[in-house]
Amino acid sequence: QFIMMAAGTVWGWDAFVVLGTLLAASHAARPFQGSPELESCSAESCTTLSVYAHGLTGTVPTSIGLLTALASLVLDTNSLSGALPTELGCAVALTLLSAQDTQIRGGLPTELGQARALGALSISRTRVGGTLPTEVAGAPALLDLDAYGSALSGTLPTELGAAPWARGRVNVQRNALTGTLPTELGAVDLRLSTLYTQLNRLTGTIPSELAQLAALRFCVLTAQTGLDP
Repeated sequence: QFIMMAAGTVWGWDAFVVLGTLLAASHAARPFQGSPELESCSAESCTTLSVYAHGLTGTVPTSIGLLTALASLVLDTNSLSGALPTELGCAVALTLLSAQDTQIRGGLPTELGQARALGALSISRTRVGGTLPTEVAGAPALLDLDAYGSALSGTLPTELGAAPWARGRVNVQRNALTGTLPTELGAVDLRLSTLYTQLNRLTGTIPSELAQLAALRFCVLTAQTGLDP
């Protein structure tokens, strides 16, 4: 089952406050009540939650972690603030988390690495900052990491290329990343197709190992950074 609240839906009060209350109530395996969109959805059955461009404010409720069947969470284009809750790590079925074009800030919770099915993570054009946690960078199913225009800092973890599986896209342009590009990004068995790191504060030389990436189709590394070809 899924919940999709389209722009223009009027609840009369903050939808996330209502959602948080309903999620907490569902902990006792009771169905959601109080809205037609939620009437038949329980914590054990809800797989998709999309609130794209819904005009939401406030923070994402910690009770989101009670949705144990949740596979897709789309929070895009809202005025949400605060940090992503650590309880997202309890959403063990989560494959897609997108929070782009929001005011969400703070660091990425390391607990997201517990979402072993997570395949796509987008925090582009947010205020999410701090270092990219190694637990998230090394998530075993991660295929698409989009952090364009966020506030990430520190170095890129070697875990981005340490696992022998296909990572389709890494987009970390327009952040405040420092240090060198990890040579692990050039792992022979890493089927990386897109790599964008420009508009950061990276230094050093571009790893020669990147030449091993046979699937690489789009790559921009050096614009306005300290990287040497």
